Amino acid sequence: MDLTRGRHPRDEHQDDQHPDVGPLALDCDVLTVPGTDLRLVVYTAPPGSNAADKLRLLDVIGTQSMTADGHF
Repeated sequence: MDLTRGRHPRDEHQDDQHPDVGPLALDCDVLTVPGTDLRLVVYTAPPGSNAADKLRLLDVIGTQSMTADGHF
């Protein structure tokens, strides 16, 4: 499969608010498959950034819900 990086309105940068780790500043790329309507949206954080640290934390806590009283 040949993927091509296309320019779309969602490309470049996106600021999101995650309920457990707060603000996440992510880079966004949209990859397309020529001749089809398939799109792959990829969000990444720059290595060593605050957002990268938060993504690593989310990898650890997974789908557990964090609450203010410390209970899951």
